Amino acid sequence: MNKYIGHTHKWVKPDGSFKYVQMYLQTDQGYEFNNDEQAYKIAILDPSDAGNFRYDIFDITKRWRLEDLPARPFGKLTLNRSPDNYFAEIEQLALSPSHLVPGIEPSADPVLQARMFAYPDAQRHRLGVNYQRIPVNCPKHAFNPLQRDGKAAGHGNGGTLPSRLSSSCPISYKRRLLLAPHEEWKGRITAESRWGSSDTVFESPHSPRGFWTMIGEEKKYGDWQEKMVGNISRHLSGACADVRRRAYALFRRVHEDLGHGVETETETEALAAVRDTYIRGEK
Repeated sequence: MNKYIGHTHKWVKPDGSFKYVQMYLQTDQGYEFNNDEQAYKIAILDPSDAGNFRYDIFDITKRWRLEDLPARPFGKLTLNRSPDNYFAEIEQLALSPSHLVPGIEPSADPVLQARMFAYPDAQRHRLGVNYQRIPVNCPKHAFNPLQRDGKAAGHGNGGTLPSRLSSSCPISYKRRLLLAPHEEWKGRITAESRWGSSDTVFESPHSPRGFWTMIGEEKKYGDWQEKMVGNISRHLSGACADVRRRAYALFRRVHEDLGHGVETETETEALAAVRDTYIRGEK
C-alpha cells in the first residue's frame, strides 16, 4: 500500500531559502499484500507559486496533483525486521509531527500546527514527561543537559553537567536564518484562502476525481473502483434517506459513475436491511 503524510512541510537550505514539499511513500511491490519496501517520493513547490496555486497548499484534504507537480524519488524505506519486544518498541512508541530533523520544518498548515502541540502532550500523559528518554524514542545523537529530572529519568539524567545555562559550561546554538517577510505573507494567504473566498472552500473536487479516474484506468489497481463503491455503500446504507440523498449528490460531484454506483448499491443494501427487519418482526 502507499502511505501519505498529507501535510505540507518546508525543506530549508542553510541560507534560509526553502521549498514547500509534500512527501509520501509509494510501494515497489504492487498492491496485493502488505509490502516491505517503499520508495520515498516528494512533490516540490516554489514559495513564489504558492499564492497563485489552484488550491490552498495547506489544506490537508488536498493531495498535490502529480500532473501539476511531478513526484521525485529521494530515498527508500525498507522493513527489515519485526519488533523484538512488542511493549518496548510498539506500545511505548511516541510518534509526533514535531519530531523533525534539521532541514525539514513545518509549514503554516493549521492542522499540522495543532498536531505538533497535541501529539507530544498526549505522549507526556500516556508515557510520562521523559517519554523521549525511552530507548525506542530516544534520538541517536542529541545533546541537551537541560532536559532532565522528572519521573522515570534515564540515561544518567545529564550526569555532572549543570542543569542550567552556565558560563563554566556554555552551550552554543546554531543560528537559524528566517525569511520573515515571506512567513508573514504566507500566514495572510492561509487565512484568506480558507475563510475569505467561497470559491476556494467550494471548489471542484479535482483531487478525488483524479483518484477515481486513476484507479479505473490503470491495470495495477484491479477492481479498486468496485471495492470503493462497496465499502462506501455498506456503511452509507444504514443512514436515513435524507443523508443518503445528500451523499449521492456529493459523490456525483466527484464523478457521475461513482455517484450512480454508490446510489444503486446503497439503496439495494438499504432495501435488503428493511426487508430483513420486517421478516424478523422488528420495528
